[in-house]
Amino acid sequence: MPVFRLEPNEDAQDAERWSRSAYRGACLVAAEDGEAARRYADAAYVETGREGEKSSPWMDDGLVACRAVAATGEPPPLGWVRNQETGLVTDAKTGRTFHPEGMAGRPTL
Repeated sequence: MPVFRLEPNEDAQDAERWSRSAYRGACLVAAEDGEAARRYADAAYVETGREGEKSSPWMDDGLVACRAVAATGEPPPLGWVRNQETGLVTDAKTGRTFHPEGMAGRPTL
């Protein structure tokens, strides 16, 4: 399972789209590909706008770089998004956020 690192462009931190995101830092994402990694980060951190519309910084490659990184050990489930500042993991599929410590036997990012 590929893991991707999404990293916001420091020069674009003031872009209006960031106002919708609960987080503006680097994250690791277990995903099928880079586009899916961006969708998972979007689901984990961006609130839905009016009538379900989103204007997400995570989907914009001018605001956020996305690259595959080497993963070690057993791969985590698809859709897990790890905040690189706090270590918290959000399951983008369920919206559940948790700390991976104490999850003996479970893969982590």
